[in-house]
Amino acid sequence: MKNHNGNEICYTTIAIGHEYNLHARKLAEDISHLSPNISIVILTDRPKFFIDNSNVIPIRHRVISAGIFHDKLYCIEKSLEYFKCCIFLDADCRLISNMACSRAWKPGLTAKTCWSLSKHIRPKKSSELTIKTQRLTCEVAREFGVSIDDCKFVYEAAFIVHADNQKEIEFLRAWKQIRDFFEFNGIFDGEGVAMGLAAAKASLNVHHYNSSYNSKDIKDVYKDKLFYRLLIHKDCKDLSDDLCKKILEFDQQRKQRQHLAIWRKASRKIVLPTMKRIRFSKLKTKNSRKQKFANFIL
Repeated sequence: MKNHNGNEICYTTIAIGHEYNLHARKLAEDISHLSPNISIVILTDRPKFFIDNSNVIPIRHRVISAGIFHDKLYCIEKSLEYFKCCIFLDADCRLISNMACSRAWKPGLTAKTCWSLSKHIRPKKSSELTIKTQRLTCEVAREFGVSIDDCKFVYEAAFIVHADNQKEIEFLRAWKQIRDFFEFNGIFDGEGVAMGLAAAKASLNVHHYNSSYNSKDIKDVYKDKLFYRLLIHKDCKDLSDDLCKKILEFDQQRKQRQHLAIWRKASRKIVLPTMKRIRFSKLKTKNSRKQKFANFIL
């Protein structure tokens, strides 16, 4: 394992396209201010975008997953080549306080929030997509020899992976297998499901961000979905006035960065779906004779 700047921990994210590179640069600036001397590994299609950010380790990345979402696993894979522990944050997250030094991270996977995978795949209102997800999840669990009741759904926008005697390598291998199987069957997101199943397969412990560390609910990172009560329902319960103000400011800034030039919006509507169809077509061709999950783990 290589070491960078004498630290054993880093942040990491993936930034593909102009909008998300803007988000990632703002996140890097937050980290530089609140977590000095802590690097952020950014998988990006535009490494030169971060030439002025000394805390960024930019790594050129070509999207591999059909739907992009699962490519965050490569953030973990690459970061663990340099560091013992990495904090993954979606590019449009913002740092509120020094997350890296907030606790002594336990070996395994720490989820900002997580819940029962069994309950997650069986929502009160089902749809064709949720029924398919449930069927595929059960097939994966059966082939892996794990119980869905013992698995967690891991919130995919903010989580930490700490090396644990090579279990993290098996975790990433299993995640890739699940990714290919899900995408082959037309499900392009579902990282939280894949992480929960892969962790169980690798015997990688899943810790809750607060309860597993006997800590209070620390508000150290912004992501719009983490503060939906405030942003949607205007509910400030358990939030200080200063924090509410900061969250609203972050949300406004996020929306401003999403205001792309007309030509960028047009390009995005054409290029992204086209590239997704190409990657999906390659995946289907490569695995044309693989129908069952058992064939994806040979």
